[in-house]
Amino acid sequence: MEETKWKKCSQIHRSRCQQISVLLVGGAIDSVNIQAHAKINLHLEVVRKRKDGYHEIETLFHSLTLHDNIEIRKRCDAGIRIDCNNARIPLDKRNLAYQAADLFCQQMLIKNGINIKIKKRIPIASGLAGGSADAAAVLQGMNRLFEVGLGVEDLKKMGIKLGADVPFCLTGGAGIGYGVGEVLTKISPLDDVPILLVNPGLEISAASAYQGLDLRHSRQLRDVKISAKYVEEGNLRGVSQSLYNRLENSVFQSYPAISILKEELGCLPESYGSLMSGSGATVFAIMSNDIEAIKSSEVLKRKFPICIVARTSPFGLKIA
Repeated sequence: MEETKWKKCSQIHRSRCQQISVLLVGGAIDSVNIQAHAKINLHLEVVRKRKDGYHEIETLFHSLTLHDNIEIRKRCDAGIRIDCNNARIPLDKRNLAYQAADLFCQQMLIKNGINIKIKKRIPIASGLAGGSADAAAVLQGMNRLFEVGLGVEDLKKMGIKLGADVPFCLTGGAGIGYGVGEVLTKISPLDDVPILLVNPGLEISAASAYQGLDLRHSRQLRDVKISAKYVEEGNLRGVSQSLYNRLENSVFQSYPAISILKEELGCLPESYGSLMSGSGATVFAIMSNDIEAIKSSEVLKRKFPICIVARTSPFGLKIA
């Protein structure tokens, strides 16, 4: 009688364990899809060059609807594998997304292998933080995929080891960046404003743009808070009148075609103003409406290889 009772209890126990096992396996996440959004700089002032070789800046970031798609999937074996629809994107340790995955695995002691699939839409080396956005997406995606539970501040500490724009890409929307751009103050973003992006087919590294700066002479610094105030008010004319990028001084000397492009975009019908984003070579125009933005884009496509109509976005990452 006791043996029969013991067998029955044992069967119930095994059954419950199997149920729990099924629930755990069924609830586990095997893959995650994330939209990694581009950014523009509505203001970029270079304050000084630091002893460590980096430049201290004051900048005003804003996210755009233009985005890459990142899919991260667990593998049974070890290692990091990247696939991309753009043949010019490196698939090894030169890729920021790879570096982000490698850093996350090291710091969180992750042993699983992963596949990262990148559907690239953000132009390469264009001043729109495409690589940084992809890296931010990988950090956030792996945090979710492996259910680590890190907060945004922890992810930002990882992100700054990869690139100055990664911390903002993790938070997105609109924000003032200090230091090398990693010390962030969030502000209310612009509401769904059309942005026309044009790239003349040039790729400019941030390092080369900063190397061309001459900061030896005393100068009055442009206050980023003025631009930020206009953004929070939704005052597009104020935002456009305060557009500023110190790196234009350097880039325009080496690439005068970008200066001409900026003037052209500033003169478009229904354009509030234009500016080079980040270290270039993309120039953007703040447009008053979608119709004029699309019309202008169609005309400019005859001359320039990359013309994109996007909108301001309230976030930098979106889990699909």
